[in-house]
Amino acid sequence: MKEKEISHQTINILCATDDNYAPYCGVMLTSLLENNKDHHIDIYILGTCISVIDRQRFEILSMRYDCTVTVIDPDAGLFSNCPIKDGDHVSLATYYRIMCELFLPTFLNRILYLDCDVIVNRDIKELYNMDMGNRAVVAACVDSYNTKHKERLGLENDYFCAGIMLLDLERFREGKFGERCMDAIKNDPEKFVYHDQDAFNIVLNDRVRYISPKWNMMSAFLRCDKSELHMDAELKNDIERVIARDGSNCIIHYEYLPKPWQKWVMMPHPFTMLWHHYRVISPWPDAPINCKAPLRFKISVVLLRLLWKFGLKKRPDYYLV
Repeated sequence: MKEKEISHQTINILCATDDNYAPYCGVMLTSLLENNKDHHIDIYILGTCISVIDRQRFEILSMRYDCTVTVIDPDAGLFSNCPIKDGDHVSLATYYRIMCELFLPTFLNRILYLDCDVIVNRDIKELYNMDMGNRAVVAACVDSYNTKHKERLGLENDYFCAGIMLLDLERFREGKFGERCMDAIKNDPEKFVYHDQDAFNIVLNDRVRYISPKWNMMSAFLRCDKSELHMDAELKNDIERVIARDGSNCIIHYEYLPKPWQKWVMMPHPFTMLWHHYRVISPWPDAPINCKAPLRFKISVVLLRLLWKFGLKKRPDYYLV
């Protein structure tokens, strides 16, 4: 009887998007729902200017799967002090999760946040039911550029990636961590190179439970050459073990360029076709897959190709996974 209750538990999911990223959010949610059919999923989307068509497609998900989808339109004025610079690959929507407590039902005590550029290729019950201990407010994976960002922000503990986070909402509300993140951004906006992720790391640095890379398999982790990873040897070895054991049976995070929907890139991600598999079976089979690259990235691509051609820089290889 106990096993039956656990297998049919409700899992709360949070994501944030705008209309430009709504199709990619939809593909991510399709992968989540395809691999978690034994659970009821309550999905909360913090999204501004979501089109009628995309809202209807989110509703299609709730018809196909055992889930509910609630689209919440946050007041963008609350985030007017949050810095977004020209050339940033994110929009104001990236900050919505900081104040998620304002928009979510008060009866929720736990929620899993997922970025839109993610494929959930496994059951997430183990992650969602994780013991958070007595202090942790967030459970997250160490970032691939951990030591670099740790030194930049003067952190005592490891810098985590906020793209996949399990949040203890009760502790988050009680500690007013959302307000503290917003205050930190308001007081020194130039400090926040990586937007809300930097804010989470500064405010929650001593309230983190670090989790396995299988719950956030970042693009940088998949490269054969680990020399550019700003991590200690133990973490690198952990990544090696996860790749050998689990392969694609992970939460795959396309956190940096190339994104799987970008055709202009010089080196496709090893799990590009997996993303397209979920795109085809999602209500967004026509999701844009030829996004224009920012000029600075086009220039970087040309320069890298020249460096590779003349042997001045080693071309990074991905694992065959």
